[in-house]
Amino acid sequence: MSRRTSVSVAFLYLLSPIVSPMSIGMTSAVGIGAGGLLPQVAYAQSAEDWFKSARAKASSGDYEEAIDDYTKALTINPQFADAYFHRGILKGRLGDIKGAISDADKAIKINPQNAMAYASRGIAEELGGDLQRACADWRKAALLGNTYASEMVRKQC
Repeated sequence: MSRRTSVSVAFLYLLSPIVSPMSIGMTSAVGIGAGGLLPQVAYAQSAEDWFKSARAKASSGDYEEAIDDYTKALTINPQFADAYFHRGILKGRLGDIKGAISDADKAIKINPQNAMAYASRGIAEELGGDLQRACADWRKAALLGNTYASEMVRKQC
């Protein structure tokens, strides 16, 4: 939600006893601020919002926080294959090979045509010492059009 929209909704909440955030599709909560009783409006984030936040955090190198945000996205939408895929890549970068493979497995189960998920699982399997499985995944990714995987098959399989 944009800041402008948030401010507009906050003004509606403060200025109109008839219009509340709930009546226009928002969820509100009242809390206690440092200066006494102040209304505070809280809004739920969507899985896509958490995904975008995770991507931004990953881009800035904050992998642990990004993983947390991908996990929040997946809590809201357990069928979000791209969130599993991206979270798995970060887990692999942090050395969690089993976690990287598990997330790639989930992404592939949701979308069996995801060439990138096969390629990333192949990388994790190679790092985990299983070149045979890595090659099988790279071959599948190559069949789905992934050029990186084709190169890995040529070089290592």
